[in-house]
Amino acid sequence: MFIGITGTFYSGQETIVEWFTSNLGYKELRLNEYYNEPENLLKHVIEKWRGNSLISYCWPWMAHWKADTIGGAQSKDLNHLLTFMTENDKSWNKIYETMTMADIPIMYSPTKDNFYKQLKLFNTNIPEILRPQKEMYFMMLSEMVAIKSNCMSRKVGCVLTKNDIVISTGYNGTPKGTKNCNEGNCVYCNNPHVSGEGLENCLCIHAEDIALSKVGTEAKDCILYCNT
Repeated sequence: MFIGITGTFYSGQETIVEWFTSNLGYKELRLNEYYNEPENLLKHVIEKWRGNSLISYCWPWMAHWKADTIGGAQSKDLNHLLTFMTENDKSWNKIYETMTMADIPIMYSPTKDNFYKQLKLFNTNIPEILRPQKEMYFMMLSEMVAIKSNCMSRKVGCVLTKNDIVISTGYNGTPKGTKNCNEGNCVYCNNPHVSGEGLENCLCIHAEDIALSKVGTEAKDCILYCNT
């Protein structure tokens, strides 16, 4: 298992490294200490680990600044704040692309105990993260299907499987051949309304209905996965 750690200015990378090395026996590898070229580190990773995962840890910048000023080491004046924001922005610009590739983002925790709970949960779920079980896999597919929805109220995706094979998908929206909901075709979704009331005015069709209509009687004994 290879874990790459990245984060913004004062985001706690060293704390993560310490926790994994102390509690789980991970070995810390630093490019400037062990390998003089990125290609050498990559070669080492490919040879030693079959599965790779990347952790990204991010604090809100105000939390960074407060952490930087604990104990009176720095004055909390405007000049110091502006300097900190500038340095933080520089750090963010450099690592943003890497952070967007992260499998597991870990957000700011107000205490170390809460932070460590997140790390323990990650360690427990490593196999599930690298290769999700079929239920999670199909649920993730339903989230992807939902992206196609044109409904202004809610994006819903549905996946139908039989014998662990996807046989149909569907997403909510207006009937085929009509204007899309996001083009103003559904009066209910395109106007303020109380949730659950006036549904008789909604023109959108449920994602489950769409998925089932595609396969008809073949839907018997299927398993339906829906993201909401």
